[in-house]
Amino acid sequence: MKFRLEEKALRSNTGGVITELGIGNFKAFGETQRVPIKPLTLIFGANSSGKSSIIHALLLAHHAMETGEYDVRQTKLAGDMVDLGGFRNYVHGHDLSRPVTLRLETDIDRQAKRQALAERLDGKIEEILPFVKLPEFGRLSRFGDSLTLAGPEPTLAGIEVTLNGQPVLAFSRIASGRFQARTAAGSERYFSVLGSWMMEVRRAYKAIHELWADQYDVGISQEERRDRENKAKEILGAIWQRVASGEASGQGGLDEFNRAFAKVIAEDEFSFEGFVLRDPGQKGLRDWPLGREQMVEGMFGGLMGLFEEIESFGSTPDTPPRWVEAQAARHNLSALVNLCTARIADVLGRLSYLGPLRCVPSRYARLEGAMDASALARGGGAWDEIRRNPRVLGTVSGWLGEGRLRLPYILKSVAFLDASKLRMALEERESGAKSLVQQLAESPDASALIFEDVLAGAEVTQCDIGFGVSQVLPVLVNAAAMRERLIAIEQPELHLHPAQQAELGDVFIESALGERRNTFVLETHSEHLILRVLRRVRETTEGNLPAGAAPVRPEDVSVVFVEPTCQGSFVRQLPVTPDGDFGAPWPGGFFAERFQDLP
Repeated sequence: MKFRLEEKALRSNTGGVITELGIGNFKAFGETQRVPIKPLTLIFGANSSGKSSIIHALLLAHHAMETGEYDVRQTKLAGDMVDLGGFRNYVHGHDLSRPVTLRLETDIDRQAKRQALAERLDGKIEEILPFVKLPEFGRLSRFGDSLTLAGPEPTLAGIEVTLNGQPVLAFSRIASGRFQARTAAGSERYFSVLGSWMMEVRRAYKAIHELWADQYDVGISQEERRDRENKAKEILGAIWQRVASGEASGQGGLDEFNRAFAKVIAEDEFSFEGFVLRDPGQKGLRDWPLGREQMVEGMFGGLMGLFEEIESFGSTPDTPPRWVEAQAARHNLSALVNLCTARIADVLGRLSYLGPLRCVPSRYARLEGAMDASALARGGGAWDEIRRNPRVLGTVSGWLGEGRLRLPYILKSVAFLDASKLRMALEERESGAKSLVQQLAESPDASALIFEDVLAGAEVTQCDIGFGVSQVLPVLVNAAAMRERLIAIEQPELHLHPAQQAELGDVFIESALGERRNTFVLETHSEHLILRVLRRVRETTEGNLPAGAAPVRPEDVSVVFVEPTCQGSFVRQLPVTPDGDFGAPWPGGFFAERFQDLP
């Protein structure tokens, strides 16, 4: 697959981020490790400690989502820059009995909470994605329960969903592309609250529904509509107080609800398309006139309308106890999982990767247009983007010069046409000259990125200057061209002087916390980069940031240190404090190596 850098940048920017990545049994990691993802995520550690494996896990998740393939060698985003070697190679310890686990976490916004029918229950959702292998050996994968895998290839065995850190639902693969749902082990507390809420609301829903039934009648004033809505909210508020205090439905009713819910979700099969839940709807209820719309659009997650639809079109004299409440819970939870898995898929779809070795194009290069993944991962798309996009060219030129890195260059792009076209244009005189100008503006055959040396008064290209500039330029272009993207970069500071490494920290801050709202995952060895970020945190707290600088708070920064052990690599989280320091000791002392060589 080939695509342009700017085409990737224009993908859906609907908001939402991955807030945590969990990795288990993948490459250097055995026991599952947690990596908090913040707008500025910096990964430190010694060589071969497992730092790059964190970024490679994101590449694997993206590739699996896009293709459904898990026995991966070269991924769609990295091409030959990253060779995972297939499942046999990337599973931890090459132990084929292990399931590889990736956990992706995102925050739930107000819409998602409403659809969960738990507006006051702040929380998060996690996707647990076990990739299981070699099922011909009869292996079992466990995530709260056991499942037997089928099929000759490594595949997605199941997904487990948690809310507020509590297990809620587990989806087990039963056949190719088909999954069966069940309540997850340890979900009793969640369903006791949800069941009580559903039963109490159902008792009161007729009174609440009557308050809304004719609220859009033209004869009702705005004041009366607000009064009715407030009364309905008062009823729901009183119900919530009973549920929260444990004064709601007794254990007998909860047992009936739990049995009904287990039966309801076991009667149907689910699927995941690109990790996004697809719920075909409960058998016999797929044709509710208003069910799905009311679930998504209605007040309080469509609960009122959903109860009415279930009772009107689905309920029979033989309906088991609490079946209506179980159906409402099933459809609202399904809507929540669909929403959050779609959000995670959207963020993964906006992942960008830049490898540790960037290419240097020839002096006068053709504009390539579409490039393969390997070229893009080496920064090839960045050179095209800066030559064709004046906005990016201006931003990067400013960063490269006095604005950030303080190098003595001003950038400009020069376009070229094939000599044969010039000859034809000259022969056609005036009309040909106009055509030539148009071709130069719209579709040049080649172009050059010119570095104007303001000190020497000379114009040079990337072939004439230090290697560090050519290595950092794709980093700057990614930071300038992309918006609301998840950007993973290995060794962004490569070949840069320490002073420029520090200034690079300000580039990432501006791109992440300014109007572009990017999220960076940076694998780095740079002491100077992290020191600049810590300085900006301290200045934000003290109120003395440089003019125009974006504020940086501790919650905007995630610093992790990867340490190898005999049981697998360990991720140590190093929280940042408001005074620009670490809330936990840096392993071995903060870059203590410098002191070993001092007198």
